[in-house]
Amino acid sequence: PSFRVRRSFHVYNPLADAGKIDELEKKGIVPFQARSIERDSLDIKQVFTSLRERPPQKVGDQEAYVVLGIRPGKPPVQLFFGEQSGLLLRMVYFTQTALGRLPQQTDYSDYRDVDGVKVPFEWTVAGPRGQSTVKVAQVRQNVPISASEFSMPVAGHLPPRH
Repeated sequence: PSFRVRRSFHVYNPLADAGKIDELEKKGIVPFQARSIERDSLDIKQVFTSLRERPPQKVGDQEAYVVLGIRPGKPPVQLFFGEQSGLLLRMVYFTQTALGRLPQQTDYSDYRDVDGVKVPFEWTVAGPRGQSTVKVAQVRQNVPISASEFSMPVAGHLPPRH
């Protein structure tokens, strides 16, 4: 899916793009990380070498199945799927920092049908640095995008961080 927003930003998947994120942070660029599992990562059997079922838990007011995803050499990821919908409601994982492993949690909501695919139009990311919510107004699939949109941002051309 492509995301059209008022302000341009790059979306990174922490499960698949950890090297890119590390590279940006070494240059002093702090990327916006939308912690969603993107289309090329939807096959969780390719992302994780092992999956383990955990006892169900509540996410908000919904009962959720919990699956622990194991990746070689990386901390496990907890995935919470709605019992009624089967949709991903929450993902909890750890990021490696100079202070050690820090927890990150992303909650997905407001799923809507986009060309036959359920897509979250809102997600909230919470971690030690605070919490932020992304609300998407429109999602269009398979839209041509100029290659220039994917160029690496330059540190001097980023908006100030608040």
